[in-house]
Amino acid sequence: MDWDDLGIGDPLHDIGRLVAHLIYISPRDKTPESRVKEHLNAMMVAYEQQTERGLAWDRLRWHVAVALLMRAKISALRMLPIGWMADIVMAIGEADRILSGEDGWLPA
Repeated sequence: MDWDDLGIGDPLHDIGRLVAHLIYISPRDKTPESRVKEHLNAMMVAYEQQTERGLAWDRLRWHVAVALLMRAKISALRMLPIGWMADIVMAIGEADRILSGEDGWLPA
């Protein structure tokens, strides 16, 4: 069991990590970007319906960007897979695009 991130905090942290994971693995899994975006949109709509409140998009963008960078760092510390440098470049680029609102993964 991994207790490193256990705590009471911003629920958008967990959503941000999930979104970042999907963004990070989609090129490797060859999942079409449009399909990932459809699923992310459905997840955000369901979250807003279930919580009965709107998403704080700026906070979610922050959590996604940080999770992408952490994902790249963690992956670089493990046995390096083929294409590891491209993974890191992609994670940094996507984090920048997400923070600037130019990503297309999340609504502007």
